[in-house]
Amino acid sequence: MRRPPRIFIGFEEVAGYCAGLKKGFDENGVASVCFLIRDHRFQYADPENLPLLTLIRSVLQMREACKARAKNTPNPLAKVLFMAARLGLALAQNVVWLAVFFCALAKFDVFIFQGRASFSHLFRFPVRPGFLDLAILKLLRKKVIYVFHGTDTRPAYVNGSAGIRRLSTREMLRYVKKQARDLKAIEKYADFIVHYPLNTQLHKRRIVSHDCLGRPVTGSAASDETRPRLEEGAVRIVHAPSDPVGKGSAKIKQSIQNLIQKGHRIEYVELADKSNREVKGILAGCDFVVDQLYYDVSISILGTEAAFLGKAVLFGSYAKEEFKKVIPPAFLPPTVICLPEEMEEAIERLISDKESRASLGAKSRAFVEQFYGPKKVAGNFLRLINGNVPEEWLFDPNSLEYCHGYGFSRTEVKGRIRELIQQGGEASLCLDDKPMLKERFIKFAAGA
Repeated sequence: MRRPPRIFIGFEEVAGYCAGLKKGFDENGVASVCFLIRDHRFQYADPENLPLLTLIRSVLQMREACKARAKNTPNPLAKVLFMAARLGLALAQNVVWLAVFFCALAKFDVFIFQGRASFSHLFRFPVRPGFLDLAILKLLRKKVIYVFHGTDTRPAYVNGSAGIRRLSTREMLRYVKKQARDLKAIEKYADFIVHYPLNTQLHKRRIVSHDCLGRPVTGSAASDETRPRLEEGAVRIVHAPSDPVGKGSAKIKQSIQNLIQKGHRIEYVELADKSNREVKGILAGCDFVVDQLYYDVSISILGTEAAFLGKAVLFGSYAKEEFKKVIPPAFLPPTVICLPEEMEEAIERLISDKESRASLGAKSRAFVEQFYGPKKVAGNFLRLINGNVPEEWLFDPNSLEYCHGYGFSRTEVKGRIRELIQQGGEASLCLDDKPMLKERFIKFAAGA
């Protein structure tokens, strides 16, 4: 009888996705390793107790410490010594990482990578080996799956996340070219690519939609229901931004303040730098969640956790109609979506209608319990691994029409695209393979 595949998951956590996927494989009786080289600030799970993982994490931490000390010390000699130590640790990192790579080749059948990372990217050589490791994996008939989460391949010119929006136009030109170059290599070797349909402007191959595959998380946590309300009868609204600028937190907070001034009784809870367990506990005691202001995904991981707890989820987006074009109807979550400019009115409607909140929360819970969760999603990955992929799970980026992106108002994103085109020409969009989408972006940016 054919044995179950042995699965390697790496290398950095994204919103609890890796920990949830590992949990799901365990529940399906499939051996897997979650090889995460850094701790996540929201503490989704403890690192696995693997000697090589412990060693590489220690080496990386020491290199980062030497870099910080070299930067901060005023002593020139100490600076040189710290840089020399960092170089020595880079050599140690290469030795350990080679051991990790060859052990993984010997032990695992399937490799699931997050973002644009690969084994090669953690080697420290004067000349980077690119995605040579992927070529080796394919030569040895290993199954390779890439999972993207938005920012990793969403073009920088429509990406308002904190780290990307700060790029100058010249830096953005280089960054987009690198995104396209990395994707070209990944698409050459990957058996499957998992992504959100509206983030696939730079993709050429069909992707497996996250919306059909599901999110491998749950909402189970210690309840916060017993925490007393600051005001009897007040509606408790939770907003938990990992990226306050990209998620429009200041404007959401202003909307809440405006509604309080209008006489609505609201307890607004904005969470920052809390562990995932703490966030889930507070979600359990809220009335509804305001997720973010400018989103291009049908439901976030935070929204999924809230839905498992039976909470209504509201977010702003320019993509409400686009979701209907790119996601099969059965897989559309029952979230509340409004235009970013109409966020205050949408919040007010949910505050004023308790029955609607309860109904939406119940529908959301039923939806995620049917389609999401660790065991369900890991089972869907096993279908990919076995080549059993329903046609409706697939999305062709060549049919994409969406231009707004994430984290920007219409005015902001149009200006950003115009600046890119003015400095780098129309080719700087890296959309020459999609002339219709390229033309849409040019016209969109030129519009008032």
